Amino acid sequence: MKNIHYRVEVKSEGSRFIVLFNGHKIKMVAEGEPCRVDRPVNPYVLSGENNLEITVYPWSDEKLLSNESSFVTAALVAYDSEGRLGKGGKVVAELRCDHGVISGTKFSSEVEPGIYKLVDDDQSDLGSMQFVLGSLSQKMDFPVDGAVEISRDVGLSTSFSPWGYITSDTIPQVDDMSDAEFFDEFLPSIFKAYEKIHGALKRKDIDSIMPLFQERNSEMDIAFYHEPGTYEKKLRDSFQSEIDSGMILADIDIGYVQGKVSENGKLAKLDDPYLIYFHNEEKTIFNGYDIWFRRKGDRWIVSR
Repeated sequence: MKNIHYRVEVKSEGSRFIVLFNGHKIKMVAEGEPCRVDRPVNPYVLSGENNLEITVYPWSDEKLLSNESSFVTAALVAYDSEGRLGKGGKVVAELRCDHGVISGTKFSSEVEPGIYKLVDDDQSDLGSMQFVLGSLSQKMDFPVDGAVEISRDVGLSTSFSPWGYITSDTIPQVDDMSDAEFFDEFLPSIFKAYEKIHGALKRKDIDSIMPLFQERNSEMDIAFYHEPGTYEKKLRDSFQSEIDSGMILADIDIGYVQGKVSENGKLAKLDDPYLIYFHNEEKTIFNGYDIWFRRKGDRWIVSR
């Protein structure tokens, strides 16, 4: 069995946090509301070292979590379409932050560092499907006073070639850019990349923009083990459906956008959740495209 899929599962109550996988945001909860989400992460999985991280921000000046029963967990889970890893898959790595972890009476993970094998429900090894758990890292008062960062490296062997964004330029975080860097360099250049897509959609010229998504579509096909061309067809059909159904393409204006850079500095986009979207006439239905670019020199390339 070679087509292993990965997802990150996040559960929490009474905590303010962000979960990252390889520097990409999986989930952020700012107000402490209960959370139960999972997100496929194959497009971000690397052959080699991967990193799962939870950063918990203080609930108040006096405490990290809302109460003694509050917690947050993040788990990297492997699963397969054949179901050999079970209905819910198998946990590869899991991190937890709760009152016991903070007080020092519990560990943020019960699994020791070492080399492990994925085992199916018949208790047979899945060939070479090994993974390596690194040591736990726990930083107090990081990245801000009162916060806690818990992380763990996970070594995986995959069939994926290095994704294009891995070797692309590193982009400074928006907060680290000067006004000149943001307003004179970053914003105008990435906005032009969006304008190409938006302009073609406005002209209903889907053919002209599909090459702009070539890398994204190809890497998504690889990540999810699809036949080449699968994600190109999905995206083309999605654009065409919006146009055929009479949905309205929202205008974009460089004066009303915000920039966002992934935590690892390898991907960037404008607006959250998306800049390019369609809506119905009543503006009660919105269908958007969460487009992330990587930068190579003066070029912005659609990556995700």
